[in-house]
Amino acid sequence: MRYCIIIISFLMFYSCNENYVVKDHIINGNTDYRKRDFENAITDYKKALFLDGSDTIANHNIGNGFYRIKEFEEAIHYYKMVDSLGIYSKTKAEAKHNEGNAYIKSQKFEDALEAYKEALRNNPNDQETQYNLNVALEKIKQKEEKEKRQQQKEQQQKKQQQNQQKQNQQQKQKQQEKNKQSSENQKQQQQQQKNQSQNKKEEQKDKESQSKPQSDQKKKEEQSKDQTPSQPQNSTQKQERGEKTDLSISKEQVEAILRALENEEKAIQRKMLNKDKRKQNATKKMEKDW
Repeated sequence: MRYCIIIISFLMFYSCNENYVVKDHIINGNTDYRKRDFENAITDYKKALFLDGSDTIANHNIGNGFYRIKEFEEAIHYYKMVDSLGIYSKTKAEAKHNEGNAYIKSQKFEDALEAYKEALRNNPNDQETQYNLNVALEKIKQKEEKEKRQQQKEQQQKKQQQNQQKQNQQQKQKQQEKNKQSSENQKQQQQQQKNQSQNKKEEQKDKESQSKPQSDQKKKEEQSKDQTPSQPQNSTQKQERGEKTDLSISKEQVEAILRALENEEKAIQRKMLNKDKRKQNATKKMEKDW
C-alpha cells in the first residue's frame, strides 16, 4: 500500500514536471515566432508535441509556423489536428479560420470556403472569417469565369483549327485539280505538237510526190536537149572562146531553146519550100519560052 502511494506520487510529479517542460517549449517557440525565426519556432513546437501530441496550442502554433514559411500543406495538417482535438469552439474556430487562409494561398478556394463555413459555425460573430468567406466566394467566381473564358478560348482555337484544316484541305484539293488540269493541258499540247509534226511530214511527203513528176519531166527535157543536133552559134562561139556556161538551166530556158530549135526548123522548111517554088517557076518559064 505504501509502495503504491510512492508510485502514484512519483507519476503525479513526473506528469506535472512534463507539463512544465511542454509549456516551456511552447514559450520558447512563441519567443522565436515573435522574432520571425519561424524555423526554430517550429523546432520548439515539435519538441512540445513530442512530449504531448494532443496539445492544441502546440499544434495550432506549429501550423502557424509552417504557414509563415509557405508550407501550406503542412500547416493545414496541423490545423486539422486542432479541429479534431479541440474542445472549445473558439479554439476550433481559429484553427478553421487559419486552415481556410492556407487553402486560399494554395489556390484551393472551394476547400477554403468550407473551412470558413466551419469556423463560422463555431464562432458566428467573427467578422474577419466572414470577410474571408466572401473573398473565397469571389475567388471561386473569378476562377469559374477564368475557366469559362479559357474554355471559350479553347473552343474558339479548336474551331479556328478546324476551319484552317478545312481551308487547307480545300486548297489542297484545288491544287490537285489545278495540277491535274495542267497535266491534261500539257498532254493535249504535246498531242497537238505531235499532230502538227505529223501533218508537216505528210505535207512534205506530198510535196515530194508532186515534185517527182516535174523532176522526171525535167530529166526528159534535158535528155531531149542533149540529143538536139545543132546548138545556137553564139553558144558555140562562147564555148570556143572558153567562156564559161551555166550547165544548170531552168525550165524557161529549156522552153526557149526548144522554141529556137522549132523556129530554126521552120526557117529551114521555108527555105526548102521557097527553093521548090523557084524550081517550079523556072520550069514554067522554060516551057513558055519553048
